[in-house]
Amino acid sequence: EEEEDFGYHDGKMFTLTSFKKMANTFKKKWFPSEELAKPNTVENAYWKIVETSDETVQVHYGSDLDVTMHGSGFIMEPTEERHTSGWNLNIFPKLPDSLLSYLDESTAGVSAPMMYIGMLFSTFCWHTEDNYLFSINYLHEGASKTWYGVPGSKAEMFEAVMQKTVPELFKTNPDLLYQLVTMISPRILVDNNVPVYSFLQEAGQFVITFPKAYHAGFSHGFNCAESTNFALEEWLPFGRESTEKYRQRSRSSVLSLDKLLCNAASQPHSQTLNDRLKEELPIMRRDECYLREKVLSKEGTWKCIQFSTYEGKDTTAKECTVCKYDCYLSALVCPCSPNKFVCLRHSENLCECPATRRILLFRYRLMDLDEMLRSVGVPPSETSLSTLFDNSQCKAPISHSGKGHTGQHHPTTPEDKSKTSPKKCTIKSLARNGGIKRMEGITYLDPKEEINEGLFVIESIVDSRTQNDKLESREWKASLIWIPKKRSTRDSLLLRVSLTPALRMINWS
Repeated sequence: EEEEDFGYHDGKMFTLTSFKKMANTFKKKWFPSEELAKPNTVENAYWKIVETSDETVQVHYGSDLDVTMHGSGFIMEPTEERHTSGWNLNIFPKLPDSLLSYLDESTAGVSAPMMYIGMLFSTFCWHTEDNYLFSINYLHEGASKTWYGVPGSKAEMFEAVMQKTVPELFKTNPDLLYQLVTMISPRILVDNNVPVYSFLQEAGQFVITFPKAYHAGFSHGFNCAESTNFALEEWLPFGRESTEKYRQRSRSSVLSLDKLLCNAASQPHSQTLNDRLKEELPIMRRDECYLREKVLSKEGTWKCIQFSTYEGKDTTAKECTVCKYDCYLSALVCPCSPNKFVCLRHSENLCECPATRRILLFRYRLMDLDEMLRSVGVPPSETSLSTLFDNSQCKAPISHSGKGHTGQHHPTTPEDKSKTSPKKCTIKSLARNGGIKRMEGITYLDPKEEINEGLFVIESIVDSRTQNDKLESREWKASLIWIPKKRSTRDSLLLRVSLTPALRMINWS
Protein backbone atom coordinates (compact mmCIF):
# COMPACT_ATOMS: atom_id res chain seq x y z
CA GLU A 1 0.00 0.00 0.00
CA GLU A 2 1.35 3.38 -0.99
CA GLU A 3 2.06 5.88 1.72
CA GLU A 4 -0.63 8.56 1.98
CA ASP A 5 0.36 12.02 0.74
CA PHE A 6 1.08 14.65 3.35
CA GLY A 7 -1.05 17.75 3.74
CA TYR A 8 -4.79 18.30 3.82
CA HIS A 9 -7.47 15.79 2.82
CA ASP A 10 -11.23 15.91 2.56
CA GLY A 11 -12.77 15.36 5.99
CA LYS A 12 -16.23 14.65 7.30
CA MET A 13 -19.28 16.81 6.72
CA PHE A 14 -20.26 18.96 9.71
CA THR A 15 -22.78 21.58 10.65
CA LEU A 16 -21.34 24.44 12.70
CA THR A 17 -22.97 22.98 15.81
CA SER A 18 -21.66 19.45 15.27
CA PHE A 19 -18.18 20.76 14.47
CA LYS A 20 -18.11 22.78 17.68
CA LYS A 21 -19.20 19.76 19.70
CA MET A 22 -16.52 17.58 18.10
CA ALA A 23 -13.86 20.30 18.60
CA ASN A 24 -14.69 20.78 22.28
CA THR A 25 -14.61 17.02 22.92
CA PHE A 26 -11.22 16.76 21.22
CA LYS A 27 -9.79 19.62 23.24
CA LYS A 28 -10.96 18.11 26.56
CA LYS A 29 -9.01 14.93 25.80
CA TRP A 30 -5.84 17.01 25.56
CA PHE A 31 -6.66 19.60 28.21
CA PRO A 32 -9.40 18.48 30.62
CA SER A 33 -9.84 22.01 31.98
CA GLU A 34 -9.27 25.53 30.71
CA GLU A 35 -6.74 26.05 33.48
CA LEU A 36 -4.56 23.45 31.79
CA ALA A 37 -5.05 25.04 28.36
CA LYS A 38 -2.97 28.17 28.90
CA PRO A 39 -1.47 29.61 25.70
CA ASN A 40 2.12 28.59 26.47
CA THR A 41 1.05 25.06 27.38
CA VAL A 42 -0.93 24.65 24.17
CA GLU A 43 1.93 26.06 22.11
CA ASN A 44 4.45 23.66 23.68
CA ALA A 45 2.13 20.72 23.04
CA TYR A 46 1.65 21.79 19.42
CA TRP A 47 5.35 21.95 18.61
CA LYS A 48 6.02 18.71 20.45
CA ILE A 49 3.59 17.03 18.06
CA VAL A 50 5.07 18.70 14.97
CA GLU A 51 8.73 18.16 15.86
CA THR A 52 9.02 15.00 17.91
CA SER A 53 5.85 12.93 18.05
CA ASP A 54 5.78 9.55 16.33
CA GLU A 55 2.01 9.52 16.66
CA THR A 56 -0.15 10.92 13.88
CA VAL A 57 -2.58 13.54 15.12
CA GLN A 58 -5.43 14.40 12.77
CA VAL A 59 -7.56 17.50 13.20
CA HIS A 60 -10.28 19.10 11.12
CA TYR A 61 -10.16 22.59 9.66
CA GLY A 62 -13.02 24.23 7.78
CA SER A 63 -10.79 26.43 5.64
CA ASP A 64 -11.49 28.62 2.60
CA LEU A 65 -15.27 28.50 2.98
CA ASP A 66 -16.87 30.76 0.37
CA VAL A 67 -19.17 33.17 2.21
CA THR A 68 -21.60 33.23 -0.73
CA MET A 69 -22.25 29.54 -0.07
CA HIS A 70 -21.72 29.18 3.67
CA GLY A 71 -22.55 32.63 5.02
CA SER A 72 -20.51 35.45 6.54
CA GLY A 73 -20.06 36.69 10.08
CA PHE A 74 -20.70 40.18 8.70
CA ILE A 75 -23.81 41.53 7.01
CA MET A 76 -23.55 40.48 3.36
CA GLU A 77 -26.21 42.80 1.96
CA PRO A 78 -26.18 45.92 4.12
CA THR A 79 -29.62 47.48 4.45
CA GLU A 80 -28.94 50.05 7.16
CA GLU A 81 -26.22 52.64 7.66
CA ARG A 82 -24.91 50.82 10.72
CA HIS A 83 -24.25 47.76 8.53
CA THR A 84 -22.03 49.63 6.09
CA SER A 85 -18.94 50.02 8.24
CA GLY A 86 -15.78 49.65 6.24
CA TRP A 87 -14.66 47.02 8.75
CA ASN A 88 -17.31 44.72 7.26
CA LEU A 89 -15.03 42.41 5.29
CA ASN A 90 -17.64 42.07 2.56
CA ILE A 91 -17.11 45.79 1.91
CA PHE A 92 -13.48 46.31 2.90
CA PRO A 93 -11.64 45.05 -0.27
CA LYS A 94 -13.59 47.38 -2.59
CA LEU A 95 -13.47 50.55 -0.49
CA PRO A 96 -12.55 53.62 -2.57
CA ASP A 97 -8.93 53.70 -1.39
CA SER A 98 -8.36 50.00 -2.06
CA LEU A 99 -6.80 49.20 -5.42
CA LEU A 100 -9.10 46.21 -5.78
CA SER A 101 -11.93 48.70 -6.27
CA TYR A 102 -10.54 49.23 -9.79
CA LEU A 103 -11.33 45.62 -10.72
CA ASP A 104 -14.89 44.62 -11.57
CA GLU A 105 -14.61 40.93 -10.85
CA SER A 106 -14.99 39.40 -7.39
CA THR A 107 -12.65 36.59 -6.36
CA ALA A 108 -13.38 34.50 -3.26
CA GLY A 109 -10.71 35.03 -0.63
CA VAL A 110 -9.18 37.95 -2.53
CA SER A 111 -11.83 40.60 -3.08
CA ALA A 112 -14.53 38.66 -1.21
CA PRO A 113 -13.94 37.08 2.23
CA MET A 114 -13.72 33.44 3.22
CA MET A 115 -14.64 31.80 6.51
CA TYR A 116 -12.35 29.59 8.60
CA ILE A 117 -13.71 27.23 11.25
CA GLY A 118 -10.94 25.84 13.45
CA MET A 119 -10.34 23.55 16.40
CA LEU A 120 -7.41 22.76 18.67
CA PHE A 121 -4.22 22.47 16.54
CA SER A 122 -5.95 23.48 13.29
CA THR A 123 -3.04 24.90 11.31
CA PHE A 124 -2.45 27.43 8.58
CA CYS A 125 1.03 26.59 7.33
CA TRP A 126 3.77 28.96 6.21
CA HIS A 127 2.77 31.06 3.23
CA THR A 128 2.53 34.52 1.74
CA GLU A 129 -0.71 35.90 0.38
CA ASP A 130 -1.49 35.41 -3.31
CA ASN A 131 0.38 37.99 -5.37
CA TYR A 132 1.86 39.35 -2.12
CA LEU A 133 -1.38 41.16 -1.31
CA PHE A 134 -2.23 42.60 2.08
CA SER A 135 -4.66 40.50 4.11
CA ILE A 136 -7.03 41.24 6.96
CA ASN A 137 -8.31 38.54 9.30
CA TYR A 138 -11.02 38.92 11.93
CA LEU A 139 -11.60 36.38 14.71
CA HIS A 140 -15.35 36.40 15.31
CA GLU A 141 -15.51 34.10 18.31
CA GLY A 142 -13.92 31.20 20.12
CA ALA A 143 -10.43 30.27 21.21
CA SER A 144 -7.38 32.34 20.36
CA LYS A 145 -4.91 31.81 17.51
CA THR A 146 -1.13 31.89 17.68
CA TRP A 147 0.45 33.70 14.74
CA TYR A 148 4.06 33.61 13.56
CA GLY A 149 5.48 36.03 11.01
CA VAL A 150 8.65 36.70 9.03
CA PRO A 151 9.26 40.19 7.58
CA GLY A 152 8.88 40.45 3.82
CA SER A 153 12.46 41.71 3.54
CA LYS A 154 13.60 38.31 4.80
CA ALA A 155 11.39 36.23 2.49
CA GLU A 156 14.31 34.91 0.43
CA MET A 157 16.18 33.89 3.60
CA PHE A 158 13.06 32.10 4.81
CA GLU A 159 12.69 30.21 1.51
CA ALA A 160 16.35 29.17 1.57
CA VAL A 161 15.98 27.74 5.09
CA MET A 162 12.82 25.87 4.09
CA GLN A 163 14.59 24.27 1.12
CA LYS A 164 17.55 23.32 3.28
CA THR A 165 15.32 21.85 6.00
CA VAL A 166 13.07 19.68 3.81
CA PRO A 167 14.99 19.21 0.52
CA GLU A 168 13.27 15.91 -0.28
CA LEU A 169 9.87 17.59 -0.31
CA PHE A 170 11.04 20.31 -2.68
CA LYS A 171 12.44 17.67 -5.05
CA THR A 172 9.01 16.10 -5.47
CA ASN A 173 7.06 19.36 -5.03
CA PRO A 174 8.97 22.36 -6.46
CA ASP A 175 5.98 24.60 -5.69
CA LEU A 176 5.81 23.44 -2.09
CA LEU A 177 5.67 26.96 -0.67
CA TYR A 178 2.49 27.66 -2.65
CA GLN A 179 0.68 24.59 -1.31
CA LEU A 180 0.31 25.68 2.36
CA VAL A 181 1.17 22.21 3.66
CA THR A 182 4.56 22.68 5.33
CA MET A 183 5.14 23.77 8.92
CA ILE A 184 8.61 24.08 10.40
CA SER A 185 9.45 25.37 13.84
CA PRO A 186 10.30 29.05 14.34
CA ARG A 187 13.29 27.74 16.28
CA ILE A 188 14.81 26.39 13.07
CA LEU A 189 14.33 29.75 11.38
CA VAL A 190 15.81 31.70 14.27
CA ASP A 191 18.80 29.34 14.40
CA ASN A 192 19.40 30.27 10.75
CA ASN A 193 19.22 34.02 11.46
CA VAL A 194 15.69 34.47 10.11
CA PRO A 195 13.75 36.83 12.41
CA VAL A 196 10.40 35.43 13.58
CA TYR A 197 7.75 37.26 15.56
CA SER A 198 4.63 35.88 17.22
CA PHE A 199 1.53 36.99 19.04
CA LEU A 200 -1.84 35.74 20.24
CA GLN A 201 -5.00 36.85 18.41
CA GLU A 202 -8.10 36.96 20.59
CA ALA A 203 -11.76 37.02 19.57
CA GLY A 204 -12.77 40.50 18.42
CA GLN A 205 -9.37 41.39 16.96
CA PHE A 206 -8.26 42.07 13.39
CA VAL A 207 -4.88 40.96 12.07
CA ILE A 208 -3.36 42.64 9.01
CA THR A 209 -0.44 41.04 7.17
CA PHE A 210 1.81 43.03 4.87
CA PRO A 211 3.07 42.18 1.35
CA LYS A 212 5.53 39.28 1.04
CA ALA A 213 5.53 38.55 4.81
CA TYR A 214 5.46 34.80 5.42
CA HIS A 215 3.08 33.86 8.21
CA ALA A 216 1.67 30.74 9.84
CA GLY A 217 -0.15 29.69 12.99
CA PHE A 218 -2.65 27.44 14.71
CA SER A 219 -5.84 27.55 16.79
CA HIS A 220 -6.13 26.90 20.52
CA GLY A 221 -9.62 25.46 20.24
CA PHE A 222 -12.91 25.94 18.43
CA ASN A 223 -13.06 29.31 16.70
CA CYS A 224 -14.58 31.12 13.76
CA ALA A 225 -12.61 33.62 11.66
CA GLU A 226 -13.05 35.50 8.40
CA SER A 227 -10.39 36.83 6.06
CA THR A 228 -9.92 38.67 2.78
CA ASN A 229 -7.23 40.51 0.83
CA PHE A 230 -6.81 44.15 -0.10
CA ALA A 231 -4.21 46.35 -1.77
CA LEU A 232 -2.88 49.83 -1.03
CA GLU A 233 -0.68 51.96 -3.28
CA GLU A 234 2.54 50.63 -1.76
CA TRP A 235 1.58 47.12 -2.87
CA LEU A 236 2.10 47.87 -6.59
CA PRO A 237 5.86 47.07 -6.73
CA PHE A 238 5.18 43.83 -4.85
CA GLY A 239 2.37 43.05 -7.27
CA ARG A 240 4.71 43.40 -10.22
CA GLU A 241 7.38 41.29 -8.52
CA SER A 242 4.89 38.51 -7.76
CA THR A 243 3.48 38.60 -11.30
CA GLU A 244 6.96 38.13 -12.74
CA LYS A 245 7.73 35.32 -10.30
CA TYR A 246 4.44 33.58 -11.07
CA ARG A 247 5.15 33.86 -14.80
CA GLN A 248 8.54 32.21 -14.35
CA ARG A 249 6.93 29.36 -12.41
CA SER A 250 3.85 28.99 -14.64
CA ARG A 251 1.49 29.95 -11.85
CA SER A 252 -1.75 31.88 -12.38
CA SER A 253 -2.16 35.25 -10.72
CA VAL A 254 -5.35 35.96 -8.77
CA LEU A 255 -5.74 39.32 -10.50
CA SER A 256 -4.57 41.18 -13.59
CA LEU A 257 -2.02 43.80 -12.60
CA ASP A 258 -2.09 45.36 -16.08
CA LYS A 259 -5.87 45.69 -15.95
CA LEU A 260 -5.69 47.27 -12.50
CA LEU A 261 -3.10 49.82 -13.67
CA CYS A 262 -5.04 50.73 -16.80
CA ASN A 263 -8.33 51.09 -14.92
CA ALA A 264 -6.73 53.15 -12.16
CA ALA A 265 -5.10 55.49 -14.67
CA SER A 266 -8.40 55.95 -16.50
CA GLN A 267 -10.51 56.63 -13.40
CA PRO A 268 -10.34 59.22 -10.62
CA HIS A 269 -7.62 58.43 -8.11
CA SER A 270 -5.62 60.01 -5.29
CA GLN A 271 -2.37 61.90 -5.70
CA THR A 272 -0.59 59.18 -3.74
CA LEU A 273 -1.76 56.56 -6.21
CA ASN A 274 -0.89 58.89 -9.09
CA ASP A 275 2.70 59.02 -7.86
CA ARG A 276 2.82 55.22 -7.88
CA LEU A 277 1.29 55.06 -11.35
CA LYS A 278 4.07 57.33 -12.59
CA GLU A 279 6.48 54.56 -11.63
CA GLU A 280 4.49 51.51 -12.74
CA LEU A 281 2.84 52.59 -16.00
CA PRO A 282 6.12 53.36 -17.84
CA ILE A 283 7.35 49.84 -16.95
CA MET A 284 4.15 48.31 -18.33
CA ARG A 285 4.30 50.49 -21.47
CA ARG A 286 8.00 49.77 -22.06
CA ASP A 287 7.59 46.00 -21.78
CA GLU A 288 4.52 45.95 -24.02
CA CYS A 289 6.22 48.09 -26.66
CA TYR A 290 9.31 45.88 -26.65
CA LEU A 291 7.26 42.66 -26.97
CA ARG A 292 5.05 43.96 -29.77
CA GLU A 293 8.14 45.05 -31.68
CA LYS A 294 9.54 41.54 -31.17
CA VAL A 295 6.56 39.69 -32.68
CA LEU A 296 5.75 42.22 -35.39
CA SER A 297 9.06 43.52 -36.75
CA LYS A 298 11.41 40.68 -35.86
CA GLU A 299 9.13 37.64 -36.25
CA GLY A 300 6.75 38.95 -38.89
CA THR A 301 3.37 38.28 -37.26
CA TRP A 302 0.60 38.42 -39.85
CA LYS A 303 -1.74 41.14 -38.53
CA CYS A 304 -3.06 42.96 -35.46
CA ILE A 305 -6.68 42.86 -34.29
CA GLN A 306 -8.25 44.34 -31.19
CA PHE A 307 -9.72 41.84 -28.76
CA SER A 308 -13.14 43.47 -29.14
CA THR A 309 -13.28 42.83 -32.91
CA TYR A 310 -11.64 39.40 -33.08
CA GLU A 311 -14.36 37.56 -34.99
CA GLY A 312 -16.81 38.06 -32.15
CA LYS A 313 -14.74 35.97 -29.76
CA ASP A 314 -14.87 36.32 -25.97
CA THR A 315 -13.10 39.57 -25.10
CA THR A 316 -12.13 38.64 -21.55
CA ALA A 317 -8.45 38.42 -20.72
CA LYS A 318 -6.70 35.17 -21.64
CA GLU A 319 -4.03 33.16 -19.88
CA CYS A 320 -0.85 32.17 -21.66
CA THR A 321 -0.92 28.40 -22.06
CA VAL A 322 2.81 28.29 -21.33
CA CYS A 323 3.43 30.58 -18.34
CA LYS A 324 -0.14 31.33 -17.16
CA TYR A 325 0.52 35.07 -17.52
CA ASP A 326 -2.65 37.12 -17.77
CA CYS A 327 -2.75 38.39 -21.36
CA TYR A 328 -4.81 41.48 -20.64
CA LEU A 329 -2.88 43.84 -22.91
CA SER A 330 -2.09 41.45 -25.76
CA ALA A 331 -1.91 37.82 -26.86
CA LEU A 332 -1.00 35.73 -29.89
CA VAL A 333 -3.38 33.34 -31.59
CA CYS A 334 -3.28 31.24 -34.78
CA PRO A 335 -6.21 30.14 -36.98
CA CYS A 336 -5.01 26.54 -36.60
CA SER A 337 -5.95 26.60 -32.89
CA PRO A 338 -8.24 29.60 -32.26
CA ASN A 339 -8.78 28.76 -28.59
CA LYS A 340 -5.09 28.60 -27.70
CA PHE A 341 -3.43 31.81 -26.57
CA VAL A 342 0.13 32.66 -25.60
CA CYS A 343 1.72 35.82 -24.29
CA LEU A 344 4.12 37.67 -26.58
CA ARG A 345 7.11 36.26 -24.67
CA HIS A 346 6.18 32.73 -25.76
CA SER A 347 5.37 33.29 -29.43
CA GLU A 348 7.58 30.36 -30.42
CA ASN A 349 5.41 28.00 -28.33
CA LEU A 350 2.10 28.81 -30.01
CA CYS A 351 2.14 26.26 -32.86
CA GLU A 352 4.17 24.93 -35.78
CA CYS A 353 2.72 27.42 -38.24
CA PRO A 354 4.93 30.22 -39.58
CA ALA A 355 4.67 33.59 -37.86
CA THR A 356 3.06 35.04 -40.96
CA ARG A 357 -0.14 33.14 -40.07
CA ARG A 358 -0.34 34.40 -36.49
CA ILE A 359 -2.54 37.21 -35.20
CA LEU A 360 -1.59 39.72 -32.52
CA LEU A 361 -4.61 40.53 -30.36
CA PHE A 362 -4.38 43.76 -28.42
CA ARG A 363 -6.60 45.74 -26.07
CA TYR A 364 -5.00 49.20 -26.35
CA ARG A 365 -3.01 50.85 -29.08
CA LEU A 366 0.40 52.10 -28.00
CA MET A 367 -0.87 55.63 -28.41
CA ASP A 368 -3.65 54.79 -25.95
CA LEU A 369 -1.05 53.65 -23.42
CA ASP A 370 0.86 56.87 -24.06
CA GLU A 371 -2.28 58.83 -23.25
CA MET A 372 -2.61 56.95 -19.95
CA LEU A 373 0.92 57.97 -19.05
CA ARG A 374 0.24 61.59 -19.94
CA SER A 375 -2.90 61.52 -17.79
CA VAL A 376 -0.80 60.74 -14.69
CA GLY A 377 1.81 63.37 -15.56
CA VAL A 378 4.54 61.40 -17.34
CA PRO A 379 6.02 63.76 -19.99
CA PRO A 380 5.65 62.65 -23.64
CA SER A 381 9.45 62.59 -24.02
CA GLU A 382 9.59 59.68 -21.59
CA THR A 383 7.22 57.62 -23.74
CA SER A 384 8.66 58.33 -27.18
CA LEU A 385 9.64 55.43 -29.41
CA SER A 386 13.24 56.64 -29.52
CA THR A 387 13.47 56.24 -25.74
CA LEU A 388 11.60 52.96 -25.56
CA PHE A 389 13.56 51.33 -28.36
CA ASP A 390 16.93 52.45 -27.07
CA ASN A 391 19.08 49.35 -26.49
CA SER A 392 19.40 50.14 -22.80
CA GLN A 393 15.62 50.30 -22.39
CA CYS A 394 14.41 47.37 -24.47
CA LYS A 395 15.71 44.52 -22.38
CA ALA A 396 13.28 42.21 -20.65
CA PRO A 397 12.32 43.33 -17.14
CA ILE A 398 14.75 42.55 -14.35
CA SER A 399 13.39 41.25 -11.07
CA HIS A 400 14.80 42.93 -7.97
CA SER A 401 13.14 40.54 -5.57
CA GLY A 402 15.15 41.64 -2.58
CA LYS A 403 13.71 45.15 -2.84
CA GLY A 404 10.22 44.21 -3.91
CA HIS A 405 10.60 45.90 -7.30
CA THR A 406 10.60 44.58 -10.85
CA GLY A 407 11.85 46.47 -13.88
CA GLN A 408 13.83 49.63 -14.45
CA HIS A 409 12.94 53.11 -13.32
CA HIS A 410 13.80 56.52 -14.68
CA PRO A 411 16.56 58.13 -12.61
CA THR A 412 15.71 61.12 -10.48
CA THR A 413 17.95 64.16 -10.80
CA PRO A 414 18.96 66.20 -7.76
CA GLU A 415 16.71 68.97 -9.09
CA ASP A 416 13.76 66.55 -9.19
CA LYS A 417 14.44 65.47 -5.61
CA SER A 418 14.34 69.04 -4.42
CA LYS A 419 10.87 69.42 -5.91
CA THR A 420 9.56 66.17 -4.44
CA SER A 421 7.02 66.71 -1.66
CA PRO A 422 7.50 64.85 1.64
CA LYS A 423 6.29 61.26 1.48
CA LYS A 424 2.97 60.57 3.15
CA CYS A 425 3.31 58.50 6.27
CA THR A 426 1.99 54.97 5.74
CA ILE A 427 1.68 51.95 7.98
CA LYS A 428 4.55 50.36 6.15
CA SER A 429 6.95 53.28 6.37
CA LEU A 430 5.94 53.78 9.97
CA ALA A 431 6.89 50.22 10.87
CA ARG A 432 10.26 50.72 9.18
CA ASN A 433 11.09 53.38 11.72
CA GLY A 434 11.42 50.81 14.47
CA GLY A 435 9.99 50.59 17.97
CA ILE A 436 6.43 51.25 19.02
CA LYS A 437 5.42 54.07 21.36
CA ARG A 438 2.45 53.67 23.63
CA MET A 439 -0.39 55.98 22.75
CA GLU A 440 -4.06 56.49 23.20
CA GLY A 441 -5.97 57.60 20.53
CA ILE A 442 -8.45 58.20 17.76
CA THR A 443 -11.73 60.06 18.06
CA TYR A 444 -13.29 60.79 14.69
CA LEU A 445 -14.38 64.32 13.98
CA ASP A 446 -17.47 63.13 12.15
CA PRO A 447 -18.15 59.46 12.96
CA LYS A 448 -21.23 59.33 10.72
CA GLU A 449 -19.08 59.93 7.65
CA GLU A 450 -15.71 58.46 8.53
CA ILE A 451 -16.83 55.35 10.42
CA ASN A 452 -17.81 53.76 7.11
CA GLU A 453 -14.32 53.96 5.64
CA GLY A 454 -12.27 51.02 6.87
CA LEU A 455 -9.13 52.17 5.12
CA PHE A 456 -9.66 55.67 6.47
CA VAL A 457 -9.52 54.11 9.93
CA ILE A 458 -6.09 52.66 9.16
CA GLU A 459 -4.84 55.97 7.78
CA SER A 460 -6.22 57.74 10.86
CA ILE A 461 -4.31 55.34 13.08
CA VAL A 462 -1.11 56.17 11.23
CA ASP A 463 -1.69 59.92 11.25
CA SER A 464 -2.67 59.97 14.90
CA ARG A 465 0.30 57.86 15.92
CA THR A 466 2.65 60.06 13.93
CA GLN A 467 1.45 63.11 15.81
CA ASN A 468 1.34 61.45 19.22
CA ASP A 469 4.21 58.97 19.17
CA LYS A 470 5.50 60.30 22.48
CA LEU A 471 2.20 59.98 24.28
CA GLU A 472 2.12 57.16 26.79
CA SER A 473 -0.89 55.29 28.14
CA ARG A 474 -1.32 52.43 30.54
CA GLU A 475 -4.30 50.99 28.70
CA TRP A 476 -3.95 49.53 25.23
CA LYS A 477 -5.72 46.86 23.21
CA ALA A 478 -3.70 46.63 20.02
CA SER A 479 -0.12 46.34 18.92
CA LEU A 480 2.06 46.39 15.86
CA ILE A 481 4.53 43.56 15.50
CA TRP A 482 7.61 45.43 14.38
CA ILE A 483 11.29 44.96 13.74
CA PRO A 484 13.19 46.38 16.75
CA LYS A 485 15.81 49.06 16.20
CA LYS A 486 18.53 46.60 17.14
CA ARG A 487 17.77 44.68 13.94
CA SER A 488 17.45 45.71 10.33
CA THR A 489 14.27 47.74 9.94
CA ARG A 490 13.44 47.16 6.29
CA ASP A 491 9.87 45.94 6.28
CA SER A 492 6.54 45.68 8.02
CA LEU A 493 5.12 42.49 9.35
CA LEU A 494 1.81 42.28 11.11
CA LEU A 495 -0.70 44.72 12.51
CA ARG A 496 -3.18 43.69 15.19
CA VAL A 497 -6.11 45.96 15.86
CA SER A 498 -8.71 45.75 18.63
CA LEU A 499 -11.85 47.80 18.21
CA THR A 500 -14.35 49.08 20.76
CA PRO A 501 -17.97 48.32 19.81
CA ALA A 502 -18.55 51.89 18.59
CA LEU A 503 -15.40 51.90 16.43
CA ARG A 504 -14.57 55.29 17.95
CA MET A 505 -11.22 54.68 19.59
CA ILE A 506 -8.21 52.50 18.91
CA ASN A 507 -5.44 52.17 21.46
CA TRP A 508 -1.83 51.32 20.64
CA SER A 509 1.13 49.76 22.39
